[in-house]
Amino acid sequence: MFPGTCPWITSVGGTALPAGKPLTTREVATYDFGSGGGFSNLFPLPSYQADAVKTYYRHHDPGYNASRYNNTQQVRGYPDVALAAQDYITGLDGGFMAFSGTSASAPTFGAMIALINGERLKAGKGPVGFINPVLYAHREVFEDVVEGKNPGCGTPGFSAVEGWDPVTGLGAPNYKKLLKVFMALP
Repeated sequence: MFPGTCPWITSVGGTALPAGKPLTTREVATYDFGSGGGFSNLFPLPSYQADAVKTYYRHHDPGYNASRYNNTQQVRGYPDVALAAQDYITGLDGGFMAFSGTSASAPTFGAMIALINGERLKAGKGPVGFINPVLYAHREVFEDVVEGKNPGCGTPGFSAVEGWDPVTGLGAPNYKKLLKVFMALP
């Protein structure tokens, strides 16, 4: 799952609104497709993520053995965050179509960070740089996603649970709260 497992990037998973529910309903892990997520076979657990992964295993160990995934508890978990990834209405050949995928949620998150960098530049500050340590230190900027799974490898997959999980990461970021955190940094 490279580059998603790389500890030097921000990996983005997918969420969706539950079908037929109002817009104010809490997001769930995407269900039109299996959003990527899990644990690296290559990269060690980064220090910025260590507490989140330890807490996940302490309270929500999925119980799969090493034949299914790297369950050493010493490797990078992904994703870091998750955003809406289903039913992006896109203009195509004069019409409109709904597309789904983390190929929609990842650039949406990238756009949020670009907007934050723009605000920082207006304030005479530099761009945010590598953001993962800040994200994990400020979990209050996320709406936790606690429903859904990412099936795979002959299993029901990992479950979205309270706190960080290998389906939706820290959850869905609230732009206004994220902006406030990054604007408060030097």
